[in-house]
Amino acid sequence: DYVERLIIKEREKTPQKYIQNVKELARELFKRTALPGDEDGLRQVFNSAIKEELHKVERLLDKYDKKPYPGKNVLERGKEIMKQLLNVQDTSEWYNTAYRLRDDFLDYAEEVEDVKHFFDTENTSVSQQQIFDNALEKLEIYEKSKTYLIDEEIHSIVNKMKSIVYQQHPYGQIHLLPDLIDQFVQKFTDLLEMECEPVREVIKSDYQRVVEELQALPFKDQLLTRFKTLFDDLLERIDKVNNFYEAIAMKEESDRVKLRCFKEIEAYIEQEKKKAAKENIMKSGTDIGEAIISGGTKTVYQIKKQKNISVSSIIRGVSTIETEEDINRLVEQLRNRLKEELKEDTIIRLI
Repeated sequence: DYVERLIIKEREKTPQKYIQNVKELARELFKRTALPGDEDGLRQVFNSAIKEELHKVERLLDKYDKKPYPGKNVLERGKEIMKQLLNVQDTSEWYNTAYRLRDDFLDYAEEVEDVKHFFDTENTSVSQQQIFDNALEKLEIYEKSKTYLIDEEIHSIVNKMKSIVYQQHPYGQIHLLPDLIDQFVQKFTDLLEMECEPVREVIKSDYQRVVEELQALPFKDQLLTRFKTLFDDLLERIDKVNNFYEAIAMKEESDRVKLRCFKEIEAYIEQEKKKAAKENIMKSGTDIGEAIISGGTKTVYQIKKQKNISVSSIIRGVSTIETEEDINRLVEQLRNRLKEELKEDTIIRLI
């Protein structure tokens, strides 16, 4: 009944050494020993295991998007050979390909164990990845501040950390990183505190200067609380700063906050002057904006504008003075800067 519908295809019997090769690869790659004896069943089971492994590899490769973890080349090479085998459709060719890729598969099986252990979070309290992340974070902090660091000890600590982190196979030395990280944190904290202390004093000094300016003014209570909050915020940030650039920049920021406070104080003073002048004119019945004397002559009073200039903005950088000529040169620089700011209707006030 079915003789005309049957299709018989001859194929070459797979040599036993090829079948044995796949069984050995299954044992080395996937720790599987219970496997089918026939070539079609063995191929199906092995391909299924490869697909599972390929899924794990792709998930691990996602972790490399943002950080330079070790072992990426191992995973990419393993992914390539697994896909190469999966793409083979003919059974005989599949076994030939598996035999040809034997050494590649065995190398992958040996090397991928270190990579998987690196990311393992189930069998250890702290994974190698977490230690590695901590080291990368500290190196990033160092890079942001290295221009300001002249201490040789901290450079030595960082170089030891880099020699491990940037190795192709650092797995055997990652256990050394926690101690190096602790050394770095302690040394960096000490150096940063030395840098922050004078900045902290500048912030306090700037705030005190503002308080002194407000002391004799009748509206001081309206401004003092808000001004204090601005400087308290700076002091809180200087206590939490984790890089030298930000710490040094806060000295300039404090100076700008001080100038802003003085500008607001001036605005209040000007407002009070205008308010008092308006009340006096209205009491005398004189038109606002004019002051009339008995002879009918209009008198115009020119009020000079006050301009606050921070002393630190005039003298920047480090000046070395060894001779009287150096003093004259510095004084000349100050004179020129002040002459640039001085106008006919302006009073300069150094703060």
